[in-house]
Amino acid sequence: MELIDVVAKFYEAAANPDIWPDALEALSSAMGCRGALLTTPVFIPGGLVHTNSLRDAVGQFFEEGWYQHDVRNAAVRPHHYKNGFFSDHILFSDREMGKSEYYEKFARKADVPWFAAGGLTGELGRDSVAISLQRTSKQGFFSLDELSTLNTLLPRLAPVMTMASRLAELKGKSMIDGLHLAKQPAVLLNMNGTVAYMNPAAEALIGSRITIRHSLLSAPNSVENKQLQALIDQACAAQARPMSGGQELRPVVLSASETGARLIVRAAPIRRSAADMVAFSGVILMISALTTEVRLPPEILQQVFDLTRREAEVMSLIGEGQPIHQIGVTLGIATETVRYHVKSVFMKTGTTRQSELVGLCSRMSTAVDY
Repeated sequence: MELIDVVAKFYEAAANPDIWPDALEALSSAMGCRGALLTTPVFIPGGLVHTNSLRDAVGQFFEEGWYQHDVRNAAVRPHHYKNGFFSDHILFSDREMGKSEYYEKFARKADVPWFAAGGLTGELGRDSVAISLQRTSKQGFFSLDELSTLNTLLPRLAPVMTMASRLAELKGKSMIDGLHLAKQPAVLLNMNGTVAYMNPAAEALIGSRITIRHSLLSAPNSVENKQLQALIDQACAAQARPMSGGQELRPVVLSASETGARLIVRAAPIRRSAADMVAFSGVILMISALTTEVRLPPEILQQVFDLTRREAEVMSLIGEGQPIHQIGVTLGIATETVRYHVKSVFMKTGTTRQSELVGLCSRMSTAVDY
């Protein structure tokens, strides 16, 4: 495949994240590699987009804990990828590679002893993305000419990632607009806790009890503001972890004003999936009056999480606490069919267990009994 076709594949993947493995396979094939993957500065188990040819190697990388001791990633990071693609021989001497546990016990054992990596998105940061090409011992190391070819390709791939990031931002905003249809005030926060977007229902609440200063939400009461900031910090940290880890995000209650009831603030981390590392990653804050009861209908779940009608119905019933077999009875479908839809809902919502899905539904609902 010609490199111009590779660029076209990357643009397709930016619009349809499901085909990132195909785009990476196109580049890998064009450069004579075993496979390719997209990486971020912080590795999260299950959070690497990669070609099918690297499935075993990536599995070993996480299962044996090498993601915590990746000398290649550590060596490239100080350079911020500013000088294009780096390879083993640029970063290490033959002697250093020969003495390295990483190379000896993982890279050679998994048959990915040679690599070349280059940054696709600007400065190094939590949301930066790089591409890594992997070769077998038989395929050999990357020559300077091959690195030069990759470096000529980088300026053509960078706009792809810009486009993907903008599409991800629009998708994040669409979640908030979808919640507005359910009369749910919601604020979208970037992964650093700054306000990215809020729907009109949330804008109407900004004033005496919640304010925005320097793109940060705050509460005038110092004690409540401390609690609010702690919730935001915990939620921002949670979106960078696997779903099963971390502490419970307890809602924060803000005092009543002369003209309104108390407010409750809930947080729902939005995590990138392994299938889309360029997707929006941040936090949704839902702000509601304690006297207001709003139940999210399946139509809203369908829009927010891009579910099918049936998947949204199943998710709604799980959120109400119905067991799998009862959901089948309610919807008039087989229990195995319900399980099939649940697996799809897990993938689209970034959850892995029913208890996590129930928790997500709870955070997405403003029906609170204090």
